[in-house]
Amino acid sequence: MKKLLQSLFVLLFFAFNAMAQDRTITGTVTSTEDGFPLPGVSIKAVGTSASTTTGNDGKFSIRVTPSTKSLQFSFVGFASKTINLTTSNSIKVGLETDAKSLQEVVITTAYGTTTKGKNTGSISTVGAEDIAQRPVTNLNSALAGAAPGVQVNAGNGQPGSGPTIRVRGFGSISASNDPLYIVDGIQYSGNISNISVDDIESISLLKDAASSALYGSSAGNGVVLITTKKGRQGKEQLDFRIIQGLTSRGIPEYETVDAYQYYPLAWQAYRNSLVYPATGTGSTLAAANTAASNDIRGLLLNNPFNVPNNQIVGSDGKLNPNATLLYADDLNWREPLERTGQRGDYSMSYSGATEKSDYYASLGYLNEKGYIIRSDFNRINGRVNINTKPLSWFKTGLNVNANITKSNQADADGSGSIVNPFNFSRYIGPIYPLYAHNQTTGEYLLDANGNRIYDTGNLQGSLGIPNRPSGAYAGR
Repeated sequence: MKKLLQSLFVLLFFAFNAMAQDRTITGTVTSTEDGFPLPGVSIKAVGTSASTTTGNDGKFSIRVTPSTKSLQFSFVGFASKTINLTTSNSIKVGLETDAKSLQEVVITTAYGTTTKGKNTGSISTVGAEDIAQRPVTNLNSALAGAAPGVQVNAGNGQPGSGPTIRVRGFGSISASNDPLYIVDGIQYSGNISNISVDDIESISLLKDAASSALYGSSAGNGVVLITTKKGRQGKEQLDFRIIQGLTSRGIPEYETVDAYQYYPLAWQAYRNSLVYPATGTGSTLAAANTAASNDIRGLLLNNPFNVPNNQIVGSDGKLNPNATLLYADDLNWREPLERTGQRGDYSMSYSGATEKSDYYASLGYLNEKGYIIRSDFNRINGRVNINTKPLSWFKTGLNVNANITKSNQADADGSGSIVNPFNFSRYIGPIYPLYAHNQTTGEYLLDANGNRIYDTGNLQGSLGIPNRPSGAYAGR
């Protein structure tokens, strides 16, 4: 029993001795510039997980172990500082402002530059690093979500085209709402997609009247200032950039009925119109069923099955069980329109500077194949930017941009247009083929060169194929 009590005493002694060696460090953190306390300063015991932050009065308290030799203090906008601990349990810490972290961002304004601290207008700036993270063709696309208060409206998806941007909203119904583009101080009225995003150093958007006043009435819709890259003093630089990408559909197509389901549904719609006409007295259900079975092919004007025209759908509204498709491989209108798009962007630039001059030259090639067949965009662009200052009061420069573009555009003409490939392939009935077929055997009809003949929907006179209807029964 005596030995047990001695053991417990020894254990308690070591425990109390260990606790006695831990200590609490208190103190205050202030700014060396003005002496004001700094709230929210992060304090960490080096070598351990113990940490805390200062309160609103700049004071802190942290418990440290005997192995802790120093405390680290860090705060946004101030240089981090490490304090070695002494026997004192109270310390005062002064943090110095970090000139590097507080360096003001230089932004481009009308006819000059300034810093955000001195700027009183509403200006948003997008730098080259932000642009480089977005593999886009049009710089308007690079602004999507990158500048607050700027509306970016999606375009039609045509390669080479980009969304429209609205810096100051919609100010006119009939006139243009596009902003004024200024490239290196010169008003730019060309196609904005002709400028390679690889040549852009920064983009500034002047959004309010105070910022764009120097450009007059032409800046009523806001101003987009584009600054191209220049050579930097200190080193010559040769850059190569290659970007490869694929384009595919992001959202799958709606589930639609096939040819086997389409005919019974069309039969049901026609039968119901006979029983419940818009005006007058309708037919009996039995009479309407018989009439629908006899007349449905005359309404749809195409029979893709191997059964007679009056036996496609029975009077019970069900498809003939013996019906099979004559050309099942020619009823998908989306497959010959779509493909996996490809995008290749290749650029090379060489730049440098001396004490009195700087130079930048670039050459780029863009090849973009769209998701829709026959929608392509090719661009070869080059830029030379040379600036020299032979005298302290005299500066001259040469800034030349040249490009060759070739665009192959698929007809679209609005989302609801008949020439819009997405709209047309979505709503055409699944019983109408892309190519002309023999009405009995289903074989493809060929022209004099052995090529398949497209079914344009009006081949009644030339090939004897019934014209495709244009009303609701054609699936439109």
